[in-house]
Amino acid sequence: MSSSRKKPVVPLQEKFMAMIDRWPRVWAFEEAKDKKAGKALVELLRPFIVHLCEQDLSPKTKRQHLYNTWLIGGEIIRDVQYYPEHRRWSARRMLNEAIMEGEAPLCRHVDEAGQRSLDSTAKKICKFLASQDQA
Repeated sequence: MSSSRKKPVVPLQEKFMAMIDRWPRVWAFEEAKDKKAGKALVELLRPFIVHLCEQDLSPKTKRQHLYNTWLIGGEIIRDVQYYPEHRRWSARRMLNEAIMEGEAPLCRHVDEAGQRSLDSTAKKICKFLASQDQA
């Protein structure tokens, strides 16, 4: 008789929250400077991730949007390396500039289909932020 131990089921939202808490450190090029901007981005994006978890989407689709959100954030922090004056911007302004009109920044890590997927996530983020502004 074999006894198999099953891992406890952790809700997707809980997993996602644990993941996004690590993003600022992963995004940082210069930890002292970039971590602050990364933390501000995560706090801005946290309600969107919660909203995403509450949507009637498959877990795979939710994970893809989470991954895309991570890539978008990473591109924003990378941009700060080229334009240090952006460090003085609010997280909202950095995000708005990056996903203006629902288009994600071009990402060197994805192909054309991946870029379309990023754009889809950018549109979702824009729509969510607009709904929050009206609330």
